[in-house]
Amino acid sequence: MKINHLVDYKQVEIARSSNYRPLPAKNKYLDIKLDDPKIVSSSVIFSAIKETCDNMLNPAAKLLGLNGIDKFSKEILKWSKFDEEKLKIAGITN
Repeated sequence: MKINHLVDYKQVEIARSSNYRPLPAKNKYLDIKLDDPKIVSSSVIFSAIKETCDNMLNPAAKLLGLNGIDKFSKEILKWSKFDEEKLKIAGITN
């Protein structure tokens, strides 16, 4: 059985502005346009890779980057013991 739950735009906006888990979206989204591709130089690519590596090694918060991946890899092992409801919540919030 499929149940539809209608939510007005203001409620969605409030929810997307929330600071609660899983992550605060702050009403942001990405709009990617592929109709005007640009040629990217190798220096831009290497710079982006370096920035990503720096962010993974020195994250803004303790549970981001490699630390977050390490913690999550240990936490997910516990999921096999979860009942169906707890597993659903873990999947949504992690």
